Amino acid sequence: MHLTLTTYIAGVRDGSIDPKTAIQTYLEKIKNNDQYNAFVRIHESYVHEHIDDFSLRELAGAPIGIKDIFMTK
Repeated sequence: MHLTLTTYIAGVRDGSIDPKTAIQTYLEKIKNNDQYNAFVRIHESYVHEHIDDFSLRELAGAPIGIKDIFMTK
């Protein structure tokens, strides 16, 4: 599944995309592809706990990767 952010949000809003399924699909891709070591930290349990709330927000629970140029606590 490869989507633009706009397509993803529209799909969640019209019911054609289930955010839980999309998130799980991308999490599996991340976990099964360590060739590039592109993701250092994944907050999988947090995502699963809050996906229902996330899907109601503006970005509709879209899976987003953040480059490590940001310092996080």
